[in-house]
Amino acid sequence: MYTGFAQGISITEIMYHPLDEGEIDDQELEFLEIRNITEASIDLSVATFTDGIEFTFGPNSILEAGAYWVLVSDVEAFAVRYPNVTIKGQYVGQLNNGGENLELRDRNGVLLEAVTYTDVSPWPIAADGGGKSIVKRDESAIPGSPDDASAWRASFNIHGSPGQEDPPPLPSEILVNEVLPHTDLPQLDSIELFNPTEETADIGGWYLSDDLSQPEKYKIPAGTLIPAGGYLVYTENEFAAESQGDASFRFNSHGDSAWLISANPDGALSGYSHGFDFGASANGVSFCRYLDSQGVELFVAAEEVTFGSENAPPLIGPMVINELLYKQGESGTEFIEIINVDSEAVPLFDTENSGNTWKINGLAYDFPTGVTVQPNQVVLVTNVEPEVFEAEFGALNGILLFGPFTGSIDNSGERITIRRPDSPDLVDGEIFVPYIDVDSVRYGIKQPWPVPDAGSSIEKISRNLLGLEPNNWQVSLSTEASPGMAQDLDFSTWQRMHFNNQEINSSDLVDPAKDFDGDGILNIFEYAFGLDPRILQLESGPRSLVVQESGNQYRAISFTQLIYGEDLVYKVQESGDLFNWNDATNLIQFWRTNNGDGTELIVLRAPDPLLPPDEWFQRLKILLSETE
Repeated sequence: MYTGFAQGISITEIMYHPLDEGEIDDQELEFLEIRNITEASIDLSVATFTDGIEFTFGPNSILEAGAYWVLVSDVEAFAVRYPNVTIKGQYVGQLNNGGENLELRDRNGVLLEAVTYTDVSPWPIAADGGGKSIVKRDESAIPGSPDDASAWRASFNIHGSPGQEDPPPLPSEILVNEVLPHTDLPQLDSIELFNPTEETADIGGWYLSDDLSQPEKYKIPAGTLIPAGGYLVYTENEFAAESQGDASFRFNSHGDSAWLISANPDGALSGYSHGFDFGASANGVSFCRYLDSQGVELFVAAEEVTFGSENAPPLIGPMVINELLYKQGESGTEFIEIINVDSEAVPLFDTENSGNTWKINGLAYDFPTGVTVQPNQVVLVTNVEPEVFEAEFGALNGILLFGPFTGSIDNSGERITIRRPDSPDLVDGEIFVPYIDVDSVRYGIKQPWPVPDAGSSIEKISRNLLGLEPNNWQVSLSTEASPGMAQDLDFSTWQRMHFNNQEINSSDLVDPAKDFDGDGILNIFEYAFGLDPRILQLESGPRSLVVQESGNQYRAISFTQLIYGEDLVYKVQESGDLFNWNDATNLIQFWRTNNGDGTELIVLRAPDPLLPPDEWFQRLKILLSETE
């Protein structure tokens, strides 16, 4: 169990993703700092970092009260950047740029200190390649847990402060709120600042930059004020003006960063910065600041540009990630499910350069050329051959099935992103193809992310919600994975699951009131009961029965219903003569069980006991909500 600083040792600074130094690679400049936060010396002889990096302190390793020790990735490289810092030793391995767990244990295996950092908000993103380290806000405080991001901040200075306490930054809450990095006239590259406080903020003398390692680019004029709750927008007319000289910049539409950096009235940097890195962007589409349900700060493409006012919602689609099956071990079947949420067909390639196809980062998968996805159509990408997948999950007639992708979907959580090619550009005399993020999910293996058992998947509760938001995901409604299904399933999507494009466009046999396979069960009932409309069914539908409860008998009706199917309406009707039918609105649920295949068995009983001779008739009426 984690007990904080019970032993008096604190990991106080981690430089996991530094900047390069000339020809010295960034990984060689990593370092880790620990401190004795007690008033007595501590013997760390034979203490070992057992998780993350590998390092064992030698004999007679006594860390004096209040003192620091610095462990480095490469002694010679570190000395180039930090010639006056004393090095305790060189560890084996590298600090993970994506985050990892670090543990220090004494010679008896007792945990002395642990930190589990990541490279995403709420952890300081300025430390992920921006030149800053992460430092403890209060070196003597005890975090609530090893992954308590609130206990950490970005370092005051670029390159951090190894071997000494990091200077506290100037308190501030001014935020980079929206950035437009890809423009053609009349639009201009722009950056919006937001003051979320209740007081006017003076940011005169502060800086805007597209490179945190070169913070002093555009100097905001003295006396610049942002009112409480107000916005301030700068465009390339200011930060790319000729008067800026070498400090002039425009944002790179292939990917860049945007930063606000605080400074004192005398021009000295005061340690506060806020901003973000971004990838390639579509022309005229801005990135906006978005807080998820956990308070994590995200920067996502926005539905529209909203400079000077509240940000627009995140841009969703046209293709979204809807289901992930992972946690299947070395040989199990895994897949990612994608759905077209647009009203138009989506080509998974650049129509002007058909060889440039969509990709899935995280799976290292490139779609083949010539693939077009119809509205509401599902795409599955799996780690096995398509025929192996269908042998396990059944035929998928209207679903586009691709694979195998190499490797596996990480059981410890990772970011998976659908990316589309933008128009090629000429960069330094060579053709460069920018890739724009369309949808992402960065799932985790503990709350707030849903954690499935082996064999089950996670599904988005609605396909039109942001994939990066953990509250938008649940464990599959089936006890197993449900390829092709969606928690907001509707009849048109169900059609795309079971019928090919030609059948949908040229035949009315796929309509709700038709019977595609001629087995006497209309398509709407095949949908509602979770059946396959291409397979003849011997029997299906509701059954009348008598159930017993507390010594009384009740008339009842049982039927199988699709757990998915947002547009389905089930109505039980009763009659005493087969001519006059009334809705049975007061039925009581007697039994409900998940069948494990996306359907459930429902038994509803009458509210009053059966009194013979009591003759009754029942029927189940199924409607689509749009036609009710």
